[in-house]
Amino acid sequence: MRTFTLAAMHLRSLWNWRSVYLGRLIEPLAYLAFMVVGLNATVASTTYRGVALPYGAYVVPGIVALLGVRAGTSAVSDVSNDRKWGVYAFARLAGSSASGYFLSLALAALPLAYLQALSILILTLIVLPGVCVANLAVVAILALPFYLACWIGVGALMGALINSYSQRDLILSLVNLPIILTAPIFFSLDTVPPFLKALALANPLTYQSDLLRDITLGLPWQANGLVVASLALVFGSAAVTALAHSEWLTAER
Repeated sequence: MRTFTLAAMHLRSLWNWRSVYLGRLIEPLAYLAFMVVGLNATVASTTYRGVALPYGAYVVPGIVALLGVRAGTSAVSDVSNDRKWGVYAFARLAGSSASGYFLSLALAALPLAYLQALSILILTLIVLPGVCVANLAVVAILALPFYLACWIGVGALMGALINSYSQRDLILSLVNLPIILTAPIFFSLDTVPPFLKALALANPLTYQSDLLRDITLGLPWQANGLVVASLALVFGSAAVTALAHSEWLTAER
């Protein structure tokens, strides 16, 4: 029950930070409405694992997978602020465990991720009418919890281990954009230079994007599914361990 109470508190905090979360809601839609539509008119098709796809059909699963990264970015602020203002300390004093606190972050982030995914799929029907989203909608419902566990784990790790706003902002600035640009969201690994393919293979977002494509297209998905599940377990467990051993209350101002 404490976990659900914490999740409800995190959900209520969305209203206090509504301008920030509105930006999170709009950002993937802007990618889709402007960048993807423009490229779709320029690039007739691309290939994925040797299968030719309309460009829009290739990119939309990647846009959905990107939602996990944005949830992780928000988790950095959530954990840092909760430790700074005593929310995390009160939760632990009330008997909540580190794992319960982490689960509350994921539970609070999931409705927003589903709302974003729904918005992306509806916009896809409008601006890319040739792209079928029915299968992707079902797959996204099942896959997004794993993506959130992975990236919220990364964000919670940063929030638990780093007690400096400047250091966190620097790391986020240096890491966020490369994660997005080196994952095969807007380009296919079938045609990129070797150095970019090597970077993509070290990027968790690559496997998350490809898992959505695999299942949607009816291709073998087990290998990517195993990687995605393992990443969620590893980063989620690491975050819980870091939270369990971090200071409950920080003096950061």
